[in-house]
Amino acid sequence: MLAFDVIALLAFNIISFTVPFNKEPCFWLSYAFGMAAILIQLPVMRLAFKKGGDIKSKVYGFPIARIGAIYAVLQLIASIVFMSLNTLVPLWIPTVVYVLALCAAAVGLIATDTVRDEVIRQDIRLESKTDFMRTLQARASSIAAECDDITAKQAIKAYADKLKYSDPVSSASLSNIENELAVCTDELHTSVINGDYTGAVQLCKKLDTTLAERNRLCRLNKSKH
Repeated sequence: MLAFDVIALLAFNIISFTVPFNKEPCFWLSYAFGMAAILIQLPVMRLAFKKGGDIKSKVYGFPIARIGAIYAVLQLIASIVFMSLNTLVPLWIPTVVYVLALCAAAVGLIATDTVRDEVIRQDIRLESKTDFMRTLQARASSIAAECDDITAKQAIKAYADKLKYSDPVSSASLSNIENELAVCTDELHTSVINGDYTGAVQLCKKLDTTLAERNRLCRLNKSKH
């Protein structure tokens, strides 16, 4: 980004001082706002792509960077236009245009950054709510890999697949039944370790029933909202 800023600074200064504009107050006002629009890009990019943020945070930062870039381009175009017309337009017109553009960009940046932070917070909440089911599914797959009995292995894999395609979002209202799933899954692991494959198959049937009830409660909770 620094390289683009340097190129933009050079290009803007070359245009400003090579083209024979009249150096009236409107020219200097336009030049000052044009330079500011370029220099502002550095803090804007730091805001958009915060250091220490994860990949997702940086992706969500692109709309912020886009607002900054759009403002810079429009401001530079407006600066050059008003430099060309500086003897034909009163000073208040470019002043109003520049201030309004800057304010609009600032509001856009603040609003977009706020939205970005809220989206990230929601993502974190959602990830925490789906951790239980993801962990349970991974655990069931691991148990299936440990099982040497074909019938029990198939039953455990079927249970793991049902976990995979179940509603991943947990909630406080599901805590009891999800705790039951966790306890029975631990018992399933113990059965496999002890070679009790008949007991493992029976536990899979119980887990399937409990999981079906858990998914029914999920649908019921969603229908209430």
